Amino acid sequence: MKKIWISCFSLLLLFSLVWGMVGCGPAETEEELLEKARELTEESAKLNEIVFGAGILPLEGGYELGAYTEADPDSLAHYGVESVTDIELYIGSIYTKATALWIKNTVLTSTKAESQALTYARYYDGNKQMGSDSVPVLMVRTNHEPVATGKVSYQNYRIVEAKRDEVVFLVDMQVTDGEMKRDLPDERITMRKEKGIWRLDTTTYADVK
Repeated sequence: MKKIWISCFSLLLLFSLVWGMVGCGPAETEEELLEKARELTEESAKLNEIVFGAGILPLEGGYELGAYTEADPDSLAHYGVESVTDIELYIGSIYTKATALWIKNTVLTSTKAESQALTYARYYDGNKQMGSDSVPVLMVRTNHEPVATGKVSYQNYRIVEAKRDEVVFLVDMQVTDGEMKRDLPDERITMRKEKGIWRLDTTTYADVK
């Protein structure tokens, strides 16, 4: 009876060790994690243009209100958005909840913090009158100063740390703007799993300067 009890205990201990090892690491293989890292960073490039870079273009001769002008339809079609709500959904599809909130508060919200200058939202959902109808339009701040210039490409992904719900990887970035080029090797990016879905927890924009 004692031997049977010891055998059962040994099996239970082995099961606990195996389960602990599985629980500590991510369920995906390294190649699967690298593919997800590539997918998210490449998807982030166009979004970064919207919120950090040159952004959605205003419509020449379009409806104006203060420092805002309605968005150019071709530019909206290029980025696949029509409203601030679309942009927020785009942000949430790539970045974690915390990082997405930071981007929204930084780019899509007008704020006045203590001892700081007033900052204006880069875009807002407005309306313009067309005859007797009020038409929804995305309004673009025309004097906004982007924090990033140039187009970013990503290559040479390497995982340096992998946990069940968090992966840290390095990636080489290259920013180009005409004849200007800047290389940013070994940029450290964190990817977290929220509700079973991987999202970037580090912004991936860069500047050519």
